[in-house]
Amino acid sequence: MKSENKIGHNQPPKNELKNVDYLISRRVKIDTKKLRSMEPKFIRAADGAIKGYKAMQISDTEVHGFTAICTRPGHIHFHVRHAGKKYKVGTYLGTSQSITAARDLAEKLKTAIKLGEDPNTVRSENENKKTFGQVVQMFLKDKDALNNYKAGSSRENVKWRLNTYIMHNVKSANLRSFILKNRSALDVKKLIIDQVQKSDLMRFYNIVKQRGSRGVIANRCLEDFRSIFKYAIEKKLCKLSPATFSQEDDKLVTKRKRVEHIVPYDELEIVKLKKVFIAKYEDPRLIVASRALHLILSVGARTKSEIFNLKWDDIKTYGQRTYLDLKDRKNGAKQLRLNNDAIAIIKEMRGFKEIKKHPLNIPMRDIKSKYVFPSFRSGRKPYVQDLRKSFRKLCSLAGVRILEIYMLKHTYWTNQDLPVEEMQELGGWKSPEAALAYKAFNKGKEDKILEKINKRNAEINRRIAI
Repeated sequence: MKSENKIGHNQPPKNELKNVDYLISRRVKIDTKKLRSMEPKFIRAADGAIKGYKAMQISDTEVHGFTAICTRPGHIHFHVRHAGKKYKVGTYLGTSQSITAARDLAEKLKTAIKLGEDPNTVRSENENKKTFGQVVQMFLKDKDALNNYKAGSSRENVKWRLNTYIMHNVKSANLRSFILKNRSALDVKKLIIDQVQKSDLMRFYNIVKQRGSRGVIANRCLEDFRSIFKYAIEKKLCKLSPATFSQEDDKLVTKRKRVEHIVPYDELEIVKLKKVFIAKYEDPRLIVASRALHLILSVGARTKSEIFNLKWDDIKTYGQRTYLDLKDRKNGAKQLRLNNDAIAIIKEMRGFKEIKKHPLNIPMRDIKSKYVFPSFRSGRKPYVQDLRKSFRKLCSLAGVRILEIYMLKHTYWTNQDLPVEEMQELGGWKSPEAALAYKAFNKGKEDKILEKINKRNAEINRRIAI
């Protein structure tokens, strides 16, 4: 072929249209901004009809022979030319990571050719690497990994977030529109697992942060990223995890308040809450929610795994003692003894179940009848969002602050004047430091401590005066 038909010293890339002409720009560093501006020119016939494109190509200054070619609008491919041959090394996916991956493969192909190795072997090894989306699918199918990750409803939430925000399996029209609008930032599933960078995850995080209360969903997605990369490292699919975040990058971005910084309910608020928790209601949802919330405030158990998912089989009685046999706990199995208030709540709920005259009545053949606080929805377990709405309503009726439901547990333990070691044993925490977070330091305790200090100092001063 004549030299005027060549690009440099190689043949131009083939195209299905014979009349396509190729335009070469100057050599620049290929980046996202340059690629987004690439548009081929139309080739029109005498009647104005489009019969082809004049493709646009830019050559990279970083890797000799590495080029990006836009053959038609929206279709950009990467190639490397070496030793008179052209190899395709990738497709532009709208992120800088796709450029990096293509440039890396170009370097590997050139190195293989120089060493006399088959470049197709390098290509097949690169294609065998898992994408982030493929690793997520592996994780979702691995029951052991899921069981070790989270318990109860938390596990279902993990599945929903991974399927929705990572895999884009969306049913909601509004959420689907949001993902399509921000697809370039949310499409991390196409990236090779060992080439995902922290910048890709933070870009994803900043977009998802726009949805959900105070960015909670975005923070949960960061936790999911950590779990996926930990799983990938265990499976030897990658060596390092980019999902490491400081407090400034993670929790504090959404200005979420930590438990220690929130003042729990005081004694007057507890009295008001208990009044609305034991009141009679026509709405069966309020009855279920109020009794469940009252049980949390009475025993200081965990909200979801220990109370909302409590089954009748988990209640064990040994003589005059009644326990909650908590098997599906965050820190392992534990028996929690019930006090008189808690026993009264359980008896009331059992009475509703036995008389079969109340709206709480559920047919015994229904699996929901196994739960102490069943749901009125089609799902088997109590729907947490309904309980949150009921809690806000009950707080308004009581005239107290509307805090998160877990603050009921915090309120219970901060009002128990127990040594840290006993609190750790009763509450089921792994370390004394975790139990220490629930030790309230209020003005009353401050006065008692100061009184002891003053008395001790007065005794010392008296001895000095003698």
